[in-house]
Amino acid sequence: MRIFSGAKEKFLVYEIGGDDSRTSCFFIDEDRKIHRAYNFSLFNFDLRKRFEVKKENSSNHSIVALSPDFSAVRFFNFKYTRPNKDLPIDEIEIENFLAQLTQKMFLEFREEVGEEMEREELDTILLDSRPVAFFVDSSLVHSPVGLRGREVKGVLELIFTDRASFDLIQPIIYSGDKVFLTTKDKSELMAIAHSAGKSALLDIRSGGKSIYLEYEPDGKEIFRRQFLDWSLGDFFGKVADFWALSPSATLDIYDRYLNNNVSERVSEQIDKIWKPALNSLLSELVKIKASGRVHFKSPIELPQSLPLKKGRVELKDYPHAEVLSKLGFELGRKFKSESVEENFPQLAPLVECYYDKGDERINHPLRRRIHWLISH
Repeated sequence: MRIFSGAKEKFLVYEIGGDDSRTSCFFIDEDRKIHRAYNFSLFNFDLRKRFEVKKENSSNHSIVALSPDFSAVRFFNFKYTRPNKDLPIDEIEIENFLAQLTQKMFLEFREEVGEEMEREELDTILLDSRPVAFFVDSSLVHSPVGLRGREVKGVLELIFTDRASFDLIQPIIYSGDKVFLTTKDKSELMAIAHSAGKSALLDIRSGGKSIYLEYEPDGKEIFRRQFLDWSLGDFFGKVADFWALSPSATLDIYDRYLNNNVSERVSEQIDKIWKPALNSLLSELVKIKASGRVHFKSPIELPQSLPLKKGRVELKDYPHAEVLSKLGFELGRKFKSESVEENFPQLAPLVECYYDKGDERINHPLRRRIHWLISH
């Protein structure tokens, strides 16, 4: 269901990531041109009043996008067998089932999610529970409400965060705006998916494990999110050890290497360290049965002269501008022509929200009912 109905609508994108948290405001017009209104680093809700426009011209949509370091996501398949297949399904029936299931899965996942985020279990908060796919007697449907059938199947998404992040998010949830909750890595995957269908994304990280995400609308799981035992930190650590360099000096050497501004001997040594590291990454992808084109995002540029393919896996740069173009979006004049990649952390959640097909008759009451779990 498209949520854009007016000629010009207002969107507040809140990026939650500790000290890197920031708020951005965008307007989007009927021609899908995205206009930037303002951007600031701290959450200041009073500033919102300065940018209000007449209600008939604006509808607020608040989008919360959490950094992978401050969130965790779980997807799982569910099945509900109804006591009476001849009665139409109503909101309360499906909401009660999903609320009970959410409570059960929250208790089941809480400990492992806390470990994943490196937080205490009691500081692990269930932020959102949202069905992302419904099937009634094996037929894919937008919503089961009003339909008849014996079995309701689907995929439920749970989003977790920590208590400190939740304290930032709580005023947004109760602001009265329409609120859409997501994570940055998932929104970047879904931005590709809306332009290309089945998609895969590799979030290459400097420290900790890298994250692999996959979306396949006709697949058995629909969503897949896995950690890979690989990070850029291992590669840079070996470079630093070889020449006894500081972290900043290591990055400087690598930057000069990318720009062909080092000696042949240095270049050969970095190649010698990098090639097995890259091969290890590709092997990890093969191990988890990834296949086809896997777009990646990385805090550094990878050497394009090296092979980025192994077996049926091919790593490709994230197609920032191509995604927006395919979906018919255009950036307004306040964006610099080269700023698509720079602004994509805010634009990807906007795109995911735009194409969200969730049924608010189910999602909103379900979110409200899970909040009591926060204090447990």
